Amino acid sequence: MTATKNEPLDQPSLWQLHLRKAKGELLTDEEQQQLAGWYARQEQEERAALQLTPTGQAIEPLQRQIDAMLAQIAATTAQIQALTAENRQLRQETESATQVYRRNGVVVTVTGIPATAICPQCGNAVLAWETAQAVEDLVLPLFQWAETHLLPKPVVTITFPDVARVAA
Repeated sequence: MTATKNEPLDQPSLWQLHLRKAKGELLTDEEQQQLAGWYARQEQEERAALQLTPTGQAIEPLQRQIDAMLAQIAATTAQIQALTAENRQLRQETESATQVYRRNGVVVTVTGIPATAICPQCGNAVLAWETAQAVEDLVLPLFQWAETHLLPKPVVTITFPDVARVAA
């Protein structure tokens, strides 16, 4: 409770009682009753100013607003989770490369090659030199096999698993 400039002149003595009590001074029974009455009047005035009822009827509309906001937060959270999953999938797709090798009728498609970056100009995956060399070392024996055997030229697909899925 705070005193205002618009209080009647008899209020300063009650304000002084309030200050004495706040400082821990002992009040007489009569002073305590006067102060309690003043507190009750202040509370009534505040309730009237805030348009609250003593029974708390104003709480129900507030609770409905809170419930509506919680539902909105839950919906937004679900949207964020869906976007996060979609973003993870897109990142996974862009952080790996697919390379198709062709030689003398042999086709070898290698997917899931770990990329170090995505070129901002063309959108192609950028591979580390060691990774590119390792893929070449994997594919080269397939071409050599096709040159020395009489079977039809194969179409081969090699897929590297997602590192996050393998670790899980």
